[in-house]
Amino acid sequence: MILACFAAMLIPTLFGDQPIYDVLRERLVPRRAIAAGETD
Repeated sequence: MILACFAAMLIPTLFGDQPIYDVLRERLVPRRAIAAGETD
């Protein structure tokens, strides 16, 4: 289990990507705004 956590942190770091939770949060926020009827 510890190895899986380490790999989940290591892979994005090596590739220079954002952690998965940050990416998912960014994708979720615009969808919530659309669902709430907020438009720009």
